[in-house]
Formats: sequence, C-alpha cells, structure tokens
Amino acid sequence: MKSVKFKVIIPISLFIIFAGSVQLFANDSSLLKLEELLLKGDYVRLSYECDYLLSNKPGIKGKDRVYYISSIALLKQRNFKEAREALENLKTEFPKTALLDDVELSIADTYFLEGNFEEAAMRYKRILIDYPKTDNMSIIYLRLGDSLRHTANLEEAWYYFERIKKDFPSSFEFSQIPEDKSGTDIFYTVQAGSFTKEVNARKLCDELLKKGYDVYITKMEDGQKSFYRVRVGHFQSSLEAQYQQNKLKKEGYATRICP
Repeated sequence: MKSVKFKVIIPISLFIIFAGSVQLFANDSSLLKLEELLLKGDYVRLSYECDYLLSNKPGIKGKDRVYYISSIALLKQRNFKEAREALENLKTEFPKTALLDDVELSIADTYFLEGNFEEAAMRYKRILIDYPKTDNMSIIYLRLGDSLRHTANLEEAWYYFERIKKDFPSSFEFSQIPEDKSGTDIFYTVQAGSFTKEVNARKLCDELLKKGYDVYITKMEDGQKSFYRVRVGHFQSSLEAQYQQNKLKKEGYATRICP
C-alpha cells in the first residue's frame, strides 16, 4: 500500500489595501473596534460587529467602509461567493465610493482564491484599464502574473512580473516573484474532498489508496480554521487531470481540478 503524503500549503496572503491608511477609523471612536478586530484577524467577531453597526447605526460615517470590511471578513473566512455578492452590492449602493478600485481588486481575489484563474486574470486586467492610478498596482501585477502562469500564459505572465521588477523594486510583491520561468513548478491535481476534520480526510484518503490512487492530503490554514483536502495525482496538463477526474466521477466522487 502506498504511503500517505502530507504537504502543508501556506495560504496566499491577501494584501487588502484600505484607503486612508491602516488607521482606517482613527477619527471615529465608534468604529475603532473594527480596526482592532481587523488587525487581530478575528474575522468572525468582525463580521458580527459590522452587522451590528449597519443594523443599529444607519447614519454612521464611513458606511461604505463598514460594508467593505464586512465583505473582507467574509473573504478571509473563505466564504468567496458571499463575499463577492457583498462587494457587488457595495458597488451598487455606493457607486461613487473612493474604495471602488479596492472593491474590484477584492472581487478579482475571490475568483483567484477559488482557482478560477481565467476569470481572475480578466478582472485584474480590467482594473488596470479602469484605474490606471490605483495604489494597488504592484499587487495587481503579481496576482495577474500568477493567474496567467496557472493558465499556461507564461510569456504574458512574465511581462507583469518584469513590470514589478522595474516599477516596484522595493515592494513586498518583488520578493514574491517566482524564480522558475518555465512554469514547471505548476501542476494539476484532482481534489476529491475537503474537510475541516482530519479524521474525515484520512478516511477518504484510505478509501482511495485501497483503489490504487496516488492520493495525498494537503492542509490549508486560514487563521480560524484548518482545511484538509484530499487530492489525487500530479499532472503536467489539464487534459491528464480531466481524465483522472472523469474516472473518479464515474465512481461517485464529487471532484474538481486544481492547478
């Protein structure tokens, strides 16, 4: 029997940029708690406090920022669809907010974190067109480059990485540029399940091992929770991954391909 492989994947950082610097609510004491919870990473409590303010203080200053932070709390809890809907609602309710470029970046990030890299790349490019003076430029270049690498558009990906080197040599994003230009460090795998309890992931992993699959478990830490993902194979092409996915689907497993 094959041994189980364990690999810890460090979650990508979300460099959420807020207008008005880190001290978002320095001039409004009623909102300082949001800033404190944000910095602590207590996103569950942050969601609760945002909902309370929006429900009980309808005339509060900076209401658009409260909506935005509420959306980011959802994003940080990996509730991507809910976060995306909240961000779209924010755009509708506050069409002239100064946070529009941040909102668009966060929407693109929801797709990036879901693994929908084609949609993410399209949205990052749109931000570059619509907000040519955004302060988030180096972040967008990095995320766009990563999205393009995952869709095998290596030449275009490195165009944006080179832009970071040229325009933002002292940025954090500069340190995150990948070393491998060939893209060989990217592979496809098929996810057969995701669990918050390791015992459930092990149970599925053992089941697939008995069937002869090259299966392993990855652990994703997200501050509040740990996710144990059961994945099958390392494939150099999406076509190979699709073949494996179809086989697993025929056996009754709910699967998805992950770059």
